[in-house]
Amino acid sequence: HSIVGSTGDVPDAVYVSVRRQFGLQASAPVVEGTVVASGRVFQLLGIDPLADREFRDFGTLALDAPGGGLEAFLTRPGALIASSGTLESLGVSVGDRFELEAAGRTQVASVLGRYPARARYTREAPRDLLIADVSTAQELLATTGQLSRIDLILDDASEIQQLKGFVQRFPELELSPSSRRSQAVDQMTAAFRTNLTALSLLGLLVGMFLIYNALTFSVVRRRHVFGRLRAIGVTRREIVWLVLGEGAVVGAIGTVLGLLGGVLLADTLLTPVTQTLNDLYVSVRNAGVELSLQSLGIGALLGMGATLAAASLPALEAAASAPIRVMQRSHLESAARARTPRSAVIGGVLLTLALLLLVFSGRNLIVGLVAIFVAVVGYALLVPALTLLAVVVLLPVFSRLGGTLGRMAARGVGASLSRTGVAIAALAVAVSVSIGVDIMVGSFRRSVDQWLEATLDADFYLASRGGSRSAPDSPLDPRIEPALNDLEGVKQVSQNRRVLVGSELGSLRLSALGIPESRYRNMIFVAGDPAGSWTSFQSGSGVVASEPLAYRHSLSVGDVVELVTSAGPVGFPVVAIVRDYASDQGVLFAHLNLYRRHWGDTTVTALAVDARAGADHDALLAGLQARIPSRSEVVIRSNRGLRRASLEIFDRTFAVTGVLQVIAIVVAFAGIVGAMLALAMDRTRETAILRASGMLRAQVRALVMLQTSLLGLLAGLFSLPLGVGVALALVKVINMRSFGWSLDFAVSPDSLARALLLSIVAACLGGIYPAIAMSKLRVADELRMES
Repeated sequence: HSIVGSTGDVPDAVYVSVRRQFGLQASAPVVEGTVVASGRVFQLLGIDPLADREFRDFGTLALDAPGGGLEAFLTRPGALIASSGTLESLGVSVGDRFELEAAGRTQVASVLGRYPARARYTREAPRDLLIADVSTAQELLATTGQLSRIDLILDDASEIQQLKGFVQRFPELELSPSSRRSQAVDQMTAAFRTNLTALSLLGLLVGMFLIYNALTFSVVRRRHVFGRLRAIGVTRREIVWLVLGEGAVVGAIGTVLGLLGGVLLADTLLTPVTQTLNDLYVSVRNAGVELSLQSLGIGALLGMGATLAAASLPALEAAASAPIRVMQRSHLESAARARTPRSAVIGGVLLTLALLLLVFSGRNLIVGLVAIFVAVVGYALLVPALTLLAVVVLLPVFSRLGGTLGRMAARGVGASLSRTGVAIAALAVAVSVSIGVDIMVGSFRRSVDQWLEATLDADFYLASRGGSRSAPDSPLDPRIEPALNDLEGVKQVSQNRRVLVGSELGSLRLSALGIPESRYRNMIFVAGDPAGSWTSFQSGSGVVASEPLAYRHSLSVGDVVELVTSAGPVGFPVVAIVRDYASDQGVLFAHLNLYRRHWGDTTVTALAVDARAGADHDALLAGLQARIPSRSEVVIRSNRGLRRASLEIFDRTFAVTGVLQVIAIVVAFAGIVGAMLALAMDRTRETAILRASGMLRAQVRALVMLQTSLLGLLAGLFSLPLGVGVALALVKVINMRSFGWSLDFAVSPDSLARALLLSIVAACLGGIYPAIAMSKLRVADELRMES
């Protein structure tokens, strides 16, 4: 457990009382904060080495600086220990002195020693962590008399109850299980991880279509062999095991290559994913790819499972037919056409089931993602029937545009449905995923941009550069605000105080706003009347909940949220719910006067400065910088700069999804190549007869390219409704269940046009090699071959 403060601070005296009153030996004070050195930000951890050994082993490590040791660590001003990696980042060695910036001051620290690369309770030594004694950390961070938290190890339930009773005497303190911090991070990153996994599995789904196509081709190429085996007495079960065994061998090779490729891809994507986590959630460091046997095992299981599942259909088909029918290529096509109505019916049932799952699955994210998978599979089963229908519709068009070759190309797509149907379905699914993610990201970006425009309407924003890990929103120097009010060109200054407060719902982020009514009305309201709720908000008789907070805790306008104030628990009614994309955990907004009245805290976290009409912004910025006290570590950002930085973070967040989209398209492209090669090999005798009848090599190439362009056109057209449907599910269902915020659904015609063009281009590129190969057939050799 830990004793934490709602505003991030715990008085030293509380730790003294815990030690004296309860005699807890397993208790340790902790001070955390950030410092800047050598142009980089480092985490500073202040510990009591004598009390900390039950929790961490930093305090018991050998300190190898000359004249060092425990006494120097406790008494020498600015004494620190760090890992070798941290010392390398600082560019210093044991025994060196260096300058660092903390709490708005430049101070001198010294490296007393280093700790090993791997220590007890740590998987690896953090590269950006500096260790100091508690008092040293308090001096550096200017938090004398205050702790970030008190860590405790409690043996039984009675001790926990006793500590809870003790902590309840301090309304601003809370006894929190230490697992809550990791649980909060897990909750924040769970949706992010789930959505990336879902997108990866869609790529695997596309791959399964291609595995099926490749193995079906392998079976068909050897249909004479299977027919003869059946004719001489090989049983159907043995045929099934033969095909599955071959699939397992191919799958094993592909899985090994896939695992190697996955590790390389992970190494490539780790940097942008780490940056996303730093931008959105918590400070993490890219420590390199850590190979997990569990992850590799799951990958191997998925690879082999997908291969065997896809191989089972062609294996059963090869075994189920009579020997003479197995040896006939026409039987495969007639069987494919016979299955088409049944597949369409199953596809329609799956689409209906997916819709029902989305509507009636409540808030379950996993069921929502399963519904999308079911919809994609159901739609893919409809593709063969849609292909036959489209060929009938497009046959006159291709006949008019391409003459005899155009008519042959269109009829060839329908006549070879066992080949073309799967290839079109794979490409359509891949392109639809691209459309869905593209529309979702576009809708998300548009919604975020509108929210930024509504909320970031001041000209300049001031915030503290520092901040502790337990209280990331450090207060500004109290001298700053009075110095700005009478600055020439300043119209008004709005305040914001962000803190963590205890509540019946757990720790909540509270944002106390000192803003005018015009800025309040700029918020995007999801529920509640802006005009009517302003009176309650300004008077301090009500609070406003962000949409994610309301969604996660099922809050509605009129509900009462009980917060732990300095005077004890107080209930506040929710008067409105507003959009907010700053946190997926949610924020509670209150008027600054309400916060100060109930918590007695007069500090602010950030200031928003509005310029007078016609004021020179450059001159005003210079004036703001001049009014900042010399030792105050403050960041001043313009409206435009802050919005640009926010959108850059947004774009980095979705960079990974772009990579996964590309992978799906590349896999589908490979499917087009494979399908056209299979089709070409199946029709070698037919092509040879055409060549013998006078068809030119160029006409053969044109025929193949017309067929591939038709495949791409059909796949692109089929992908549009599925892509829009996937996007609608992602925007209206998955995002709400993942993060708790709503988005405005916006379909861009440009996005649909790009997807259609991508499908056609991918198919045409995939047809180049088969077209060249077909045109180079040796006519005499093919005509001599047995049909």
